[in-house]
Amino acid sequence: MTNIDKKAAQIKLLLTDCDGVLTDAGVYYTAHGEEMKRFSMRDGMGVERLRKLANVEVGIVTGENSLPVARRANKLNITELHLGCKDKVRTLLTIAEKNRLSLDEIAFIGDDLNDEAVLKMVGLSACPADAMQEIKDIADYRCRNYGGHGAFREFAELIIKAKTVNGGGVIGHSSLVIDVPLNGIPPMTNGPNDQCPMTPMSNDQ
Repeated sequence: MTNIDKKAAQIKLLLTDCDGVLTDAGVYYTAHGEEMKRFSMRDGMGVERLRKLANVEVGIVTGENSLPVARRANKLNITELHLGCKDKVRTLLTIAEKNRLSLDEIAFIGDDLNDEAVLKMVGLSACPADAMQEIKDIADYRCRNYGGHGAFREFAELIIKAKTVNGGGVIGHSSLVIDVPLNGIPPMTNGPNDQCPMTPMSNDQ
């Protein structure tokens, strides 16, 4: 078992930034100025798999006040939602105290400089493949997938694997990897290696 696996096996709560992790860091406006964000359905399934297979809850900590994020959190039954968060360290400590968790039992995935302090404090940290270089330098785990294109799911599966190893096998585990081309965003295709065995659950994530 690697050091990352040992850390992952202790995790009880996975916190995530939103923009650049659950989304591709883009923000879209209609002619009426209404904000829109793009989320990955596979990341949504990752939230469900963490709950069902590893008994790990998920929370969102973001500096943005965004109605689409609130709606996405509601869709995924995420109650640990912190919008407009300008002091992520204080929020982290509040969450830990409220849930009676040590920092070693909390994981965080972020992509930008406002995530740096929290990434250094938690038990297990990760970042998407397209995170800022300063964040890549400190994260325990660098995802192969981009933000909004499976990075969260990849990290979720790592935690699931570490917490559900049983007799040399892993319950419902899949190594979800989308190859990232050097010149841009990974293609969103369903190749033969993209399919992941799943336990029966809602497919509208």
